[in-house]
Amino acid sequence: MLAAIIDKPNDLFTAVADDEEFDFQLAPTSSLIFDARALRAGRRPFSSLISPDTKHGLVQAVVHSAFVLLSEDTQGLMVQRCKREKCRGPRKAPRIFLAKRVGQDYCSRKCANAAAFDHYKETLGPEAFRAKRRVKTATISEKPRVREIGAEASPRTPSKAMAVNIGNGRITA
Repeated sequence: MLAAIIDKPNDLFTAVADDEEFDFQLAPTSSLIFDARALRAGRRPFSSLISPDTKHGLVQAVVHSAFVLLSEDTQGLMVQRCKREKCRGPRKAPRIFLAKRVGQDYCSRKCANAAAFDHYKETLGPEAFRAKRRVKTATISEKPRVREIGAEASPRTPSKAMAVNIGNGRITA
């Protein structure tokens, strides 16, 4: 039952994110009431759903609530699909999210940074990126780690346990 409650709103949000139409069939004993008198009075229209007390009725109620939320202000326009190709949601489809601002292309800062890095690697080229990374990795690994206390210093080996000799003011491995 929970899967049905999740699937239909997910289909709705997918249609909204992809600018497609979503058609949801009501159960035979259901009715949807829309009061258009509010439009003429300059207010937001009122709608209500009368559903049967069944599993399908609960799904209808959830979908109707999503319709209402998406039609308020600009909420429907803010439903987006993450533009990063590698970003996937729980169903292995591109993640759908509610943007915080107009023009937001990525679901999170993590995706935005990853997309910028992917773009950087793409513009640099795979061979040039690997060569640049090899050089950077080699220079980092050649430098000995040094820890200073006072005027003296000693190289640090990360794999060994550290012992502190306070008497002479330096850390030795």
